[in-house]
Amino acid sequence: LVYLPLGEGAWFAVVNSFGVVFDATLPFVPERPVVGKRPDGTILAGFSLEGEVQVVHDGSVIYEYDDVLGFDIADDGSSFFVVEPLAGDASRLVVRNLDLREEHHFDLGATAQSDRDLGFDLSYAIDFAEVIVQPSHREAGTSRFYPVVGGDPREVSVERRDAVPTTPGIRPSDMSIFASSMTSYHTHFVGPSLRGEFALRWKISKIKREFLAGAERRGESWARDVRFMFLTMHLSPDGAWLVLSDVFTGVVVLDAADGETVFAYPGERDRRLELWRYGRPFVNREERFSGRFVGDLLFVSRWLEDKPDEGVHVEVYELNGFAKDARKIRDFKVKQGADESEQTFAIRTTLDPDAASSCTNHAFLDRRLEIRDRRLTYRAGPGV
Repeated sequence: LVYLPLGEGAWFAVVNSFGVVFDATLPFVPERPVVGKRPDGTILAGFSLEGEVQVVHDGSVIYEYDDVLGFDIADDGSSFFVVEPLAGDASRLVVRNLDLREEHHFDLGATAQSDRDLGFDLSYAIDFAEVIVQPSHREAGTSRFYPVVGGDPREVSVERRDAVPTTPGIRPSDMSIFASSMTSYHTHFVGPSLRGEFALRWKISKIKREFLAGAERRGESWARDVRFMFLTMHLSPDGAWLVLSDVFTGVVVLDAADGETVFAYPGERDRRLELWRYGRPFVNREERFSGRFVGDLLFVSRWLEDKPDEGVHVEVYELNGFAKDARKIRDFKVKQGADESEQTFAIRTTLDPDAASSCTNHAFLDRRLEIRDRRLTYRAGPGV
């Protein structure tokens, strides 16, 4: 998917290796469009800007609204959802199921709409069978799961524990991520290291649930003890890998099935934790790290806090669940573009480091698609 700003609107096109599948114009310049590819090969594309949303299926507009509070498309194109405001401060979740050709409405009740902030996060379950409505920041509270085929939602509650700060400037907090109503991952802050190392102690656990006759039954599938400072976690798009990341200490990837470590970056991470403890001068204390899946590949970023002009070094890995290992397939450096804002550069290097820098006169897709003088050019390969 590529789009080009044209005055107050934009032109967009969906392109494959044979050329343009379909194209059209938009009345606005979209923010991070989303795409779903259906099994029959047709494409679902969605565009939004400050509440204005347009969804296009194979060139035809199938949904359009100017005051949407939330929106997303399933990666497999099976459905899309929007949150529409109702009278007062209420809102409803609208799920359009393209496979069944049905639309389902769910009352979300009263919502905080100041600055268009719902007070909760919406996302798809890993299998796209549910829309997850979870407390903001993926912390504790009650999460609801709305089936895309319609029917009664499920509710799952997670207790919130207010962590007591043990290190100046750091307030650890528990986190939760749901792959679906039946599977979730939780981090619990345990406390400072027993031996006084640099990192804090955490417990990571995977919870499996069953819902029988409306009653929830849960059990712990596995649990791991880990050491991090500013711990963050997320799941790969296919739910196979759990990524634990810390800007100070590095990145660790666990196999979501059994909790085993399949990747750690940097390789000497445990040793670095010990060296940080004693303040060794040969440890680069300005190094920062992040890790995130883009599609089925792991992108690991490494940069120096005090040298932004040097850019961000990115390494790309392919993970193997059978061998429990990772293979580096390439690396490159990302630098801020001349016309690129710091915010855009930060988003690009943390969410999709492989994306090309933004430009005012042309756009790129996978370094092969170019738009020049409003004409689309597709290069089949290097040098072509």
